[in-house]
Amino acid sequence: MTRARDLADGTFANDLTVDTNTLYVDSTNNRVGIGNAAPGNLLEISGSSPILEINSTAGVPELQFSDGGVDEFSIQYDTGGNALRFVEGGVGAHMVIKDGGNVGIGTSSPSEQINLVGASGTSKIRFDGDSGNLQNNFIGITGYDDLIIASDEANTGTASTIQFRVDGSERLRLDASGNLLVGTTDTALYNNSTTGTGFHVAPSGWIETAATGTNAIFNKLSSDGTIAEFRKDGSTVGSIGVASGDRLYIAAPDSSPTGLVIDGDNARINPSNGTGADRDAAVNLGHSGARFANLYLSGGAYLGGTGSANHLDDYEEGTWTPTPISLTTSGTVTYTGTYTKIGRFVFGLLTVSSSGGTTTATADTTRFSGLPFTSDSIGGMGLSVITGTTTGTAAGQVAFSGTTLITGGWSAAANIRMSFWYTAT
Repeated sequence: MTRARDLADGTFANDLTVDTNTLYVDSTNNRVGIGNAAPGNLLEISGSSPILEINSTAGVPELQFSDGGVDEFSIQYDTGGNALRFVEGGVGAHMVIKDGGNVGIGTSSPSEQINLVGASGTSKIRFDGDSGNLQNNFIGITGYDDLIIASDEANTGTASTIQFRVDGSERLRLDASGNLLVGTTDTALYNNSTTGTGFHVAPSGWIETAATGTNAIFNKLSSDGTIAEFRKDGSTVGSIGVASGDRLYIAAPDSSPTGLVIDGDNARINPSNGTGADRDAAVNLGHSGARFANLYLSGGAYLGGTGSANHLDDYEEGTWTPTPISLTTSGTVTYTGTYTKIGRFVFGLLTVSSSGGTTTATADTTRFSGLPFTSDSIGGMGLSVITGTTTGTAAGQVAFSGTTLITGGWSAAANIRMSFWYTAT
């Protein structure tokens, strides 16, 4: 039989049980169980997904924690602002969770999923490996405007780095020496021969890159002008740029700006001023104290002007083998020939040397074939006798026929040297 009673006050000397385990008071251990007839703590709630609900339609319901003194913390629900607050007694809220999920630390109005607001322009998130390795790694701000990412701020390590990883692989790092490395951990890429690519900026200011393809691309947009500028002690000493849309130039400023411009459209390299414009008849190639060794040309050279009369299309030095015709000899005779060709003009030298004998030539009959170039029959010759005598006027008797030299005469000469010139066809 169930009997209803009204109790104004009541004291229970022993345990209290309501509906087996709906509410249980353990008077021996001073414990309360809800859904639990054997609570192991001061208050223990048991069940399938149990919920403890504080339902307040107004104000700020609060769950408070205290040491019995002045220190206390509480969790509050601001029904008016729809926010859960974590509060330190006498100080205020340190963290707020707004409806929608934004979390504010140091602010009651977080504008992002996590919003940190510090004091006096300082706000940090700190990371340490463990209690025995307090490196003081942090991300934060100091002085309001400066974002700082710090690795080993306490300087307890020797090789700390800041790394950026993407898709499981390191892509960029800043090491303890100040090297910025992209795609590599190698600070000596310049030593690599076939493998090991990346980009490195050293703290001393120099840059290196290693790649299997193009190492660098500089894209000048819109207007002509400088693509790269080079300076020494703050002053410009040179530049690389573009002129006329697609002509690359390399130039130095100085008092008389000078450079070279590569004109790919016309397959030529021109002297230029400091901005890549052609500079005519003003730039020297070398000087008396700094000469180039050799100049290799497949065409000719224009000297002193640009007309056809100024075009030197050939210069050549060499030897030729004279073959005598109708020359009387005794002893051992040798024949040597050299030449210099400038344009169509051929300047030659013929030497006839007799050891233990002499040579005798008949004017207009004695000939030497083997000239290096075919003659157009115009030319002249001078005759000198090293040993022996000559007859006739050799220079007046010279003639040329094709690759044959027709000489003047001489008699009983041991050594003859003949210089001549003619025009080639």
